[in-house]
Amino acid sequence: MARKYLKGFDRFSIFPITEDTEEKYIVGERVPVIAAQSLSKEEQVEEEDIVADDGVWDTDSDVTGEDVTFTVAELSNELRPKLRGGKYEAETKTYSFSKGDVAPELACSYRGLLADGTYRMWKQYRFKVSQIKMDLNTKGSGDRSGVEITGKFLSRACDGKFYDIKDTETGNEDLTWLDTIEAVGQE
Repeated sequence: MARKYLKGFDRFSIFPITEDTEEKYIVGERVPVIAAQSLSKEEQVEEEDIVADDGVWDTDSDVTGEDVTFTVAELSNELRPKLRGGKYEAETKTYSFSKGDVAPELACSYRGLLADGTYRMWKQYRFKVSQIKMDLNTKGSGDRSGVEITGKFLSRACDGKFYDIKDTETGNEDLTWLDTIEAVGQE
């Protein structure tokens, strides 16, 4: 049996959510996020011990979201408001962020290269950026750090779904799956 451990990450894209209600879920056009370097995520779980017979009888757990951090080699001013909120003025090439600006809700897709040459692909249905961190170093230091973006993957309102995962059968087969996020409840 071929080995299936992850050894790569790329094709990170975002999709602005235009509607997320109990009846409908609709996203806008795909926006590629270039220069993706890494992504890590960790489930956030609420646990409750159920006590009976003078001890812990069972443990109930509920996933509430996933904390996520991804790093890109560069983050353009045009892309910043799509991830973090704020405004970009194309004429002056200026990005502005003010108190009260709110990050938009997004869906996203990405893939990881598996050791056998196939891919594991994810569609995350609700994502919100909470912080953008970057380190600047003097030119002679040799450090080339990326831009670290943190946020949370959440469930969508219509069905509570957090994500879908799909593996390709061979190489680059079926990678178009990442190019769209299907609408729910749209007639």
